[in-house]
Amino acid sequence: PSIHPSIHPSSQCVCVCVMDKLERGQMIEWQDLDKKRFYVIGPSLFMVIRVFVYPFSLIKTRLFMQQQTSLYSGTFDAFKKVISREGLRGLYKGFNVSLLGIASGQVYVTTYELVRSSLKGYSTETKGLIAGGCATLFAQTVTVPIDVISQHLMMQGQRVNTGGGGG
Repeated sequence: PSIHPSIHPSSQCVCVCVMDKLERGQMIEWQDLDKKRFYVIGPSLFMVIRVFVYPFSLIKTRLFMQQQTSLYSGTFDAFKKVISREGLRGLYKGFNVSLLGIASGQVYVTTYELVRSSLKGYSTETKGLIAGGCATLFAQTVTVPIDVISQHLMMQGQRVNTGGGGG
């Protein structure tokens, strides 16, 4: 029987296998996942979410980085000033670089699952600990430089627009 008309027949076997495992309370393993969906749909959804969240991240970063002279009196004021001085695009400074950070989630899960599945003869907890450590190391190696560059780009324009009347 078909699970859903929009699910391709070759994927239905994977869906049934995963659903059976869930019903029996079993762990879903890496080999049970549809990799095409994992590597395409996941990052696409995170990108859409980031489009909506990024302006708030930019404002948070700018508010946090204010030093002696407050440029913004609060969140709403910061949004208003960024848009009036830098345009709507100002809310997305560094956005393109931050999109590279989406890869870190994929790197984390892939590393975790590959390391965990390659460890034989260890308890589930030990496998999880070792795999989690390796995955964190690799994911942070991707994430930290991207975040640093993105935050520097977020701050561009703020220094340029600090002069002249408070508006």
